[in-house]
Amino acid sequence: MDEKKEAFNTCKKLYWDWHTEKFFKPKFDGSDGKGLKELVNYLFSLTPTHDEVVQTFTFILNNWDSLSDYYKGQTRLRQINSNIHNIIHFFKNEQSKRTGVSADYLQRLANDLAN
Repeated sequence: MDEKKEAFNTCKKLYWDWHTEKFFKPKFDGSDGKGLKELVNYLFSLTPTHDEVVQTFTFILNNWDSLSDYYKGQTRLRQINSNIHNIIHFFKNEQSKRTGVSADYLQRLANDLAN
């Protein structure tokens, strides 16, 4: 199986489990599948490996509650994909301002926790 398809399947399961545990069983239709595919492709453009894509997606889901209420309320995959640029910007910039912790440190921490 190619890396993008494997990442898609892994992220779909992560999303399904996260949404079910945090909220309720999510609706997943063609627009959400397309959104996840585009999201995975975008994450691959930022980081070259399956593991890093999955770690980045996991980090986003695990830190969802630190986002603004606007983004926290948009939990469909198509919405997350649509907002991914702003979500990543938040974690790289705003989060470090709020916590005094650098984005690099947060990423290393997410990587360490995933391993």
